[in-house]
Amino acid sequence: MRGIEDIGARLKELRKEKDVSLEDVAKAIGTNKSILSKYERGLNDPGLKALSKLAKYFDVSLDWLFGFTEDRRPINTDDPLDGLDDVKKAEIISYIEYVKSKE
Repeated sequence: MRGIEDIGARLKELRKEKDVSLEDVAKAIGTNKSILSKYERGLNDPGLKALSKLAKYFDVSLDWLFGFTEDRRPINTDDPLDGLDDVKKAEIISYIEYVKSKE
């Protein structure tokens, strides 16, 4: 397992890759940018609830954030539409509605 500094470095790496600001991520997970900055710098431990929100936001596994694996993909997802872009999700939902209308 990695320390909180290493988790913070991975969070910063993800944010830079996605090209989003601290403020954007903070709003998305329901915190403020100063707290998120402290997570990235390893000054605060995000805790499981915050890490879960961050993993979902960045579409990575908690195992990857913790350093248990180098595979970023989320391990378990309950939503079969997770990982699809909005256009594909809309197409699938439209098709489901079409099938339901045929009943």
